Amino acid sequence: MSDLPLHDDLPVITSPRNERVRLVRALSSRRTRHERGLFLIEGPKAIEELLIREGGQLDQLLYRAQGTLPPRAAKALGRARAAGVPCYPVSPAVFDGIAPSETPQPLLAIAPLRWTPLEELCARGEGPRAVAACLGVQDPGNLGTILRTAHFFGLAGVVTLRGSQDPFAPKVVRSAAGALFNCPPATAEHLEELLERSAAAGLEPVALAAHGGEPLGQAELPARSLLLLGAEGPGLPSEADGLRRVTIEGGGAQESLNVAIAFSLVAHAWCARWGQA
Repeated sequence: MSDLPLHDDLPVITSPRNERVRLVRALSSRRTRHERGLFLIEGPKAIEELLIREGGQLDQLLYRAQGTLPPRAAKALGRARAAGVPCYPVSPAVFDGIAPSETPQPLLAIAPLRWTPLEELCARGEGPRAVAACLGVQDPGNLGTILRTAHFFGLAGVVTLRGSQDPFAPKVVRSAAGALFNCPPATAEHLEELLERSAAAGLEPVALAAHGGEPLGQAELPARSLLLLGAEGPGLPSEADGLRRVTIEGGGAQESLNVAIAFSLVAHAWCARWGQA
């Protein structure tokens, strides 16, 4: 089928072999995202949040050629065009086939990856500062919630270590709700590297443990904290043995909390004591 004209004279992409469609499919792979330095953003809210940020930019935008877009989607599309972002209409059948969510939203953007340098996240200083570190957090919903929670409570940011979920995976981007753009994460290869960088910045490591740690209600969280979060199930790696540990104690029959919920309680406790970083 040949491409069809749209009201703005751009052709509707109707072929699943179109180069832009193939790029969207390829960006479902972590390896491709990091090789190309690009990731996917779905939906008008997230796209607008990125565009209004200073320095926020999109590589290109694809939209569902469905006649009339919902008002918010139309507004975001207009903002993208005004910013000079190349915008391409895609036939509904092809668009729905490449959208990363089960209920596709009508806008899908491709944006450059942005990381915060580790030395910037672990900046030296005298005032309160807290950084969250994910050591093997694999669930995308948990990682997205951790990013969102860290931003909400005013932590300096989040660093992901090897073995953790990619923070630029589509499900993480959705659950992070804009925090990925406001406070891009940092990355580190090994816990030893992170501990060295954070110690040089005066950050004290505090590991969140399901059992055996100091009860959160009695713990005096350091003003400059590195909060270590382990994987769902296995918990903290052996490299974290010997570090100070904090545990959230409950009164019910449930053995432990989801890592994202546990982090939310600790982040709130830190913020209540020290304010925002």
